[in-house]
Amino acid sequence: MPQKPSSILIYVYSRSGHSRRVAEHLGNYLGVAPFEVTTCRYSWPVLSWITAARDGMRGRAVPLDQSLDLPEGGLVVLVGPVWAGGVGAPLNTLIDALANGEQDVAVLLTCDDPNELTASLHKIAERLRRPLKGKMVLSNGVQDTSEGHERIRAFAEALGVQVTAQ
Repeated sequence: MPQKPSSILIYVYSRSGHSRRVAEHLGNYLGVAPFEVTTCRYSWPVLSWITAARDGMRGRAVPLDQSLDLPEGGLVVLVGPVWAGGVGAPLNTLIDALANGEQDVAVLLTCDDPNELTASLHKIAERLRRPLKGKMVLSNGVQDTSEGHERIRAFAEALGVQVTAQ
């Protein structure tokens, strides 16, 4: 039975805008507006990119600028980037917050090279301490194409959600 949009949350972390656009497309299909999380840890101009990549590579969680109001159940979809072989550190913060919950969790990752992401998806499931309801990797070069839109739509449908026509 398809889930109702009120039982779905999309959290997105995006530095460059790639993951934000993907989350917006997914939100259009699911009928839910994504909630963007941020961190002041990456507010320095040039050094922040290096720090963000290092945090992702090391699997760090970082403080978020927002407080989280996580649901007790339903579906939570996390959308964000992979840098240097690890997910963006704000996603780790969200994963840690969800680790003891009852929610179904799905992940949609964006990256330059999707071939290196199998390990990242495995690490997310380990950190979450349960299997993912859905997982997808989308290359930055494909996201704004008809192929990218179709893959996002197929991901939404695979989650067992009534998908809106777009």
